[in-house]
Amino acid sequence: MTLQVNFMGDDSMNEKFFDLAKEKQDRIMNAAISTFARRGYRYASTDEMKTKAGISKGLLFHYFGDKASLYRYVCEYSSKYMMLEMRQFLGDQTLPYFDMLLVREEAFGDIVKNYPSMPVFLDSIREEDDPEALEISDGSVSEYRRFMDDLKNRSLETLEMGSEEKAIMDRMLDYTLQRLRRESYIRGEQDRDSLKEAAVNCIRYVKKTVIG
Repeated sequence: MTLQVNFMGDDSMNEKFFDLAKEKQDRIMNAAISTFARRGYRYASTDEMKTKAGISKGLLFHYFGDKASLYRYVCEYSSKYMMLEMRQFLGDQTLPYFDMLLVREEAFGDIVKNYPSMPVFLDSIREEDDPEALEISDGSVSEYRRFMDDLKNRSLETLEMGSEEKAIMDRMLDYTLQRLRRESYIRGEQDRDSLKEAAVNCIRYVKKTVIG
C-alpha cells in the first residue's frame, strides 16, 4: 500500500522524501517509528534513526526539518495507514465484539509485515508525557482515535452485558493485547507468529468465558 501524507498545509516540505524509492522511504519510516516506539519522544535519538535508516543526519533533517516535524509526520502517516488497513479488512460492517478483535489482530499482523513497529508506536502515544509530543499527537492522531473508538463501541453494543461489565472486560483485553504487541516487538520477528497466536487464543478464551 502506498500512502503519501502532507501536513500543516505544507505540500513542499516532504517533496524530496516522496521522490525517493518506496524501499528507501519505508526504511526511513521504520527507523523513525521503531525509535519513537522504543524510546518515546523525549529520548528518541535522531542519531539512532539515521543509523538504522542508513542515511546521514543531514539528509534526515533535509526531508523533515526537525525532530518535531518528523514525529508529526510519523503520527499522521501511522494513523492514516492503520485506518486504511482496518477499512480494507472490515469495510463498513459492524462485527460482534470478539470477531472484531480477531479481525483487528489479522489487520495488525498484515501491517507489521511492512511496518513492524507501527501498532506498538500508536500504543505508545497513549503513554507519552512529553508536552511537545502530546501537543503534536493530539491533532495528528485524533481522527484515528475516534475511528478506533467508534469501531469498538459499535461492536461492544452487540454484547448482551451490562455497561460496567463491558467496560471492565474491554479494559482487561485492551491491556493484555497491548502488552502482547509490545512483547512481540521486543522479541522480534522470530516470535511474532507465536505471540499473534497468543493474542488470538486470549480473545477466544475470553469469548468462550463470556458467551460460551
